[in-house]
Amino acid sequence: MLIILQLFGCSGANLVSEQSDNAPVNPSEAAWESRVEALKDDAKKYRVAPPVGFLTEASVSKFEQTVAKEKKKLDELFAMYTEVVIPAGSFTMGCTFEEEGHCSEAEKPSHQVSIRKPFFIMKHEVTQELFEHVTRMNPSQFKGRRLPVENVSWYETARFANSLSFLERRQRCYEFNEEETAKWVKLAYEDCDGWRLPTEAEWEYASRGGAEFKYAGSDILSEVAWYGQIQPSDQDRTVLKEGTKEVCIKKTNGYGLCDMSGNVAEWVWDWYDEDFYASSSLYDPKGPEFASPTYGLPAFADELELRVIRGGSWFSTKEGLRVSARDSSPMLSQENDIGFRLVRTQQSRD
Repeated sequence: MLIILQLFGCSGANLVSEQSDNAPVNPSEAAWESRVEALKDDAKKYRVAPPVGFLTEASVSKFEQTVAKEKKKLDELFAMYTEVVIPAGSFTMGCTFEEEGHCSEAEKPSHQVSIRKPFFIMKHEVTQELFEHVTRMNPSQFKGRRLPVENVSWYETARFANSLSFLERRQRCYEFNEEETAKWVKLAYEDCDGWRLPTEAEWEYASRGGAEFKYAGSDILSEVAWYGQIQPSDQDRTVLKEGTKEVCIKKTNGYGLCDMSGNVAEWVWDWYDEDFYASSSLYDPKGPEFASPTYGLPAFADELELRVIRGGSWFSTKEGLRVSARDSSPMLSQENDIGFRLVRTQQSRD
């Protein structure tokens, strides 16, 4: 046979090639390829691998079902919170002239700060619904689906940020040294597109809402905040019985954010140093590089190292709810009036 093929000047390989080129296209296969191609972008977004090898109705259908399932899971997650974009800009941080007489020394001196990149921030504090959906746990003392989560340490909020980022197919912004204590949490990289805690500067910039109110959205505290359980003498207080309230019932600030004053105080990224403002950077400050010694103990006493908390809570007096007011808590503490909200840096593709 080989001799006959050589006499006609052709080979078996050429015959196979010609037969393949002239073979009719399977209409079903073309339709399957089209269905896979139509979901290519969604598959990448939801991290679903397309079928490999020869396509079949079963393999293509399974691929479509998996993409739909992953999309549904993300849609359910996105329905649990709203994000608001905060534009880049500059503001006066700390005790402004209008607030003189009400400020602590930790709020001084006032200073100019520039936030050079737009960022997304959650419209309200992380709710118990969202926290439980991501972690399968709910540490809160005051239970309710739309109540802010509380009783979470600073360390736990950073872990939650990574978990939420992973579920949303974003980069995880924090690295953890599991063999060390919480102080070894660090930003993985500056341009991370995932969720993270706001810096203290980002938090105050967002809280001010582009305005000059004393509180987040108003000079009348009762319009915007749940507060005052500790102070029965305050006739305007909005919390008579201890506990948190559902998010976003009160008036929002100029950026459309809820509960930046009151309800629960909020963890931010920065280490606490009451003298930091004297040396703060003009551009995108991220707080002190290291924890300050606290309560007369050395900095290695991790359970007492302080992180900044902002905004005041249902328990606070009105002075603690001003947009410039600073407070702190040991980073491993879990309190029933401290929660958090997250931010993420806006990317060109957003």
